[in-house]
This record gives sequence, structure tokens and C-alpha cells, in this order.
Amino acid sequence: MRYIKGILNEQGQSFPIAIVVSYFNQDITHELMQGAVKRLLERGFKKRILRWLKCLELSKFLLWLSS
Repeated sequence: MRYIKGILNEQGQSFPIAIVVSYFNQDITHELMQGAVKRLLERGFKKRILRWLKCLELSKFLLWLSS
């Protein structure tokens, strides 16, 4: 498994992270997302949630998000 470690700078700023969660199996995926978001907030990341309902255009959304 590849491991990438990010480092926070003195101002607490860090690299951007996107968590992509499916609406399928929402009982499980919602809890996983909540745990990931909680941990990132503890580490000083900012929270911004964008919801995307159209799965066929998800790749376009992810390209936009990464730019």
C-alpha cells in the first residue's frame, strides 16, 4: 500500500482533501464519511461539503473539484 504523509505548515494550513461518498449503501457510507470528516477537522482541515446527485457526470465534477 502506498502511504502519503501531508505536513501542516506553521499557520495550520494543509493540502486539500476531497472525500467522495456514494449515496448507495448510505447507512454505511454516511458513518464512514462522518468519521473521516471528524478526524480531518481535528487535524485542522476546513469543512466544505459539496453534494452531487448525478453519477454519470461525477468524473466532470471531480475534474472541476481538482482544478
